[in-house]
Amino acid sequence: MNGTSHASYSFLIFTCVSFFVFGRLPNGTLSVLALAMGMFPDIDAIFWVIRNPGKKMGSSFQHHLMYPTHKPVTYVPLVAWTILAFLLDIIPMQSLAVTMGIYCHLVFDSISCGDGMNWGAPWGHRFINLFSSATDGYHGMYWNARFRKTVFFKLGNIAAVGSFILLVLIAPIYPGDLGWFLFALAGLGFIFVTGFKPVPAEYAAEPPEGRYHDYRRLPDYYEHLPQKMKDRIRAWQETHPTKGTP
Repeated sequence: MNGTSHASYSFLIFTCVSFFVFGRLPNGTLSVLALAMGMFPDIDAIFWVIRNPGKKMGSSFQHHLMYPTHKPVTYVPLVAWTILAFLLDIIPMQSLAVTMGIYCHLVFDSISCGDGMNWGAPWGHRFINLFSSATDGYHGMYWNARFRKTVFFKLGNIAAVGSFILLVLIAPIYPGDLGWFLFALAGLGFIFVTGFKPVPAEYAAEPPEGRYHDYRRLPDYYEHLPQKMKDRIRAWQETHPTKGTP
């Protein structure tokens, strides 16, 4: 999903857990943490840009397969620390905000993405990618152009509006954290607005490499796809023939 969705869902879910489980609404620092950590795994996009200076984010922009920031096992030590933090009462809510934010990101990357999430990485091969018939197999701006047309894009923006309202309502409870709440509102506002930046028309067309480029290029990846996914790829290939199909 996009940054707006990741940040908003992370904040909303953490706020619900904080209120219904622990009986309090998150203060300014916790709100910022929940928003920021909801986007954290996508820091690998920065790594991609550094490794590919000046390159367009087309089909080659692939980070769910390549970087440990999108492998759930990477953050297992955080889970262990969060448990310990509650047992020892050492910044427990801050730890929970960080861990929940990251795993919320990974959960929502299992929906309507280019590839979804490999929850067993680096050992497993099966990707979970729910409700993705319009978006799977596309990457970078090609994915973005298609994601904009899905209900999940709309829901993410609705979640952002809800997050704005909650932040404004919670802020007066913690007057000493006004600066943090303003920072949270400004940051969320920035990614919300940039989330509507027009996608160049060229990305509405099929990528030159064809859809499911990675699936075809990586035989081991393709072989471990569920049969339903293989059937979808073959059905698409019947109307969009490309070279090097499996």
